[in-house]
Amino acid sequence: MNEKRYFLRIHPLPAFVFFVAVLTVTMLSMHPVVLAASFVCAVVFCGFLYGVKKTASSLAYTFPLMVLVVLVNMAFVHRGETYLFFLNDNPVTLEALLYGVAMSVTFAAIYYWCKCMTAVMTTDKWIFLFGKILPKFSMLLALSVAFVPKFKRRYKQIDSAQRTLGVYSGQGVVDKLRYKFRVFGILVTDVLESSVTTADSMRARGFGLAGRSTYSPCDFTVADGLLTAFCLAFGVLGTTMFALGGCRIAYYPTVTPPTFAAKDIVCLTAACAVFVMPIICEIKDDLLWHSLKSKI
Repeated sequence: MNEKRYFLRIHPLPAFVFFVAVLTVTMLSMHPVVLAASFVCAVVFCGFLYGVKKTASSLAYTFPLMVLVVLVNMAFVHRGETYLFFLNDNPVTLEALLYGVAMSVTFAAIYYWCKCMTAVMTTDKWIFLFGKILPKFSMLLALSVAFVPKFKRRYKQIDSAQRTLGVYSGQGVVDKLRYKFRVFGILVTDVLESSVTTADSMRARGFGLAGRSTYSPCDFTVADGLLTAFCLAFGVLGTTMFALGGCRIAYYPTVTPPTFAAKDIVCLTAACAVFVMPIICEIKDDLLWHSLKSKI
C-alpha cells in the first residue's frame, strides 16, 4: 500500500463522509449504469491504494465469486417471463440472469469500496472521529477494522514458523488438514490472548474516562472542508433522487429498460460524481507531484 496517496493523508471526516456516500448510493440502486460506475471506480481507486498487481490478483477470485452469485440466482429463482431453458423441469429465465448480474456487481463494488475504506480509515482515524462521543464503540470498530489484516499476518507468521519446525513433513491430505487445524488453533489462542492484553492496556491508560485528552495529528484544512461539502452535497442529492424514483429499474416479472428523465440524469450525475471524485484527486495529486519533481 502506497502511503503517499492523497486520500491516505486527508482528514478522517471527509474520508468517512465519502465512504458513507458511496456505500449508500451503491446499495440503494440496481441501475446498471450506477452499478457499473461504482464497480469500475472502486477497482481503480483500489489500484491507487494497493497497487495494480494486488488489485489485479484480487480480481482473479472476485470474478469467479460473481459468476457463482449469478449461477445460484439463476438456479434458485424462477421468476420472470423470458425462458432461456429448463433445468430439472425448472425454468431458467433471462430476468433471473440479469438480476443475478446486477446483484453480483453490487456485492463486488461494496467489497472493493470496503477494501478501500480499510486502507484509508485506519484505527487511529476511527478513534479520532468517535473516541470522545462513543469511546467503547470507536474502540470496538477500530479493533474490528484491524482484525482481518492482523489475522492474516499472524496466520502467515505462525504457518511459516510451523513449516520451519517441520510439521508439514507428512504428504497425505489428512496430515495436511491436521496441520492446518493446528495452525488455526494456535492462531485463535493468540488472538484471544491479544484481545485480553489490549483490553487491559486500554483500561490502564484510562480510555473512555471523562476529561481524558487524546492526541491527533489531523488538521482540518480548506481542502478537507471542500471535500466534505462535495461528498455531502452529491451524496444527499443522489440519495434524494433515488428516494424520489430516480434511476429505478425493475427486473421482475420483465425487465423494464432504464429511463433517462431529468431526475434520472441528475441521479446518475450525482452518483458518478461521488464515485469518480477520489480518482480525480489521486490523478491531480500525481500530476502535481511530477510537476514539482521536474522543477527540482
